[in-house]
Amino acid sequence: MKDGPTGPYVAVDPMQATSQPGVFAAGDLASPMPNATIAAAAGVMAGTAAHRSLIFDPDLTATA
Repeated sequence: MKDGPTGPYVAVDPMQATSQPGVFAAGDLASPMPNATIAAAAGVMAGTAAHRSLIFDPDLTATA
């Protein structure tokens, strides 16, 4: 967790992965500032990363 200007939020990396392997977060839950457009884009990134983690390693180190 991190503190943001509107309250605490889940810390994620650029692929929306949390510190728990195989767990991804997106949207207002994982953003310091609520914004519908950014939340939608983060959801796409989290979905892509979750899909990759099911195919490759959860840490996303494998490549195609």
